[in-house]
Amino acid sequence: MQQRITPSILARNQEELDRRVEKVRPDSSIVHLDVADGVFVDNMSLTFDLKAPSQLNAEAHLMVQKPAEWEHIIQQVQTVVFHTESSVTHESFIEDMVQRNKQVGVAVNPETSVSHILPYLGRIHLLLILTVHPGQYGASFVPETLKKVQAARQLDADVTIAVDGHMTPETIKKAARHGAQRFIVGSYLQNSADPTRAMETLRGALPRR
Repeated sequence: MQQRITPSILARNQEELDRRVEKVRPDSSIVHLDVADGVFVDNMSLTFDLKAPSQLNAEAHLMVQKPAEWEHIIQQVQTVVFHTESSVTHESFIEDMVQRNKQVGVAVNPETSVSHILPYLGRIHLLLILTVHPGQYGASFVPETLKKVQAARQLDADVTIAVDGHMTPETIKKAARHGAQRFIVGSYLQNSADPTRAMETLRGALPRR
């Protein structure tokens, strides 16, 4: 699979969402919407009745305790990523998303072993490995999480593996060498005065194949 860098978005209201989407829209056809409920993680993001960005493929990363209750988000996106640590019956949630023609991803926090996703391999489109403790832009990178990328690839040769958290040219290079294929980038792009140039720098850090 081609390596891809995907911008992530945290927002407290529609205006902030629109502003952050427009900042990265020229450089990506997909956006990763970080949804936070203030329970599963400390902060809150996209808790309002949002209008999803048009002409973009939107995926929702549900950093929430009860994913099934976030219908106002689910119905507006093409891909739904939920946490294995959340309070939901994983099998039934995956089946519901599949029946609704959604692509499904499972996310694991830094302290969670990838063995937790074994029952779902072959049924999910994406494994999202958190390389920070989730919930806010700029959290510290946890280098030990890259070992999980290698472990996941040994479990499943076909699943798309993404990494999310403190993605910079240096950490993207390391993650790619461990086998990651997608790189979810937040603060490095959002805090840049020139997101297009920042994206080019990130892409230039990917190992040539």
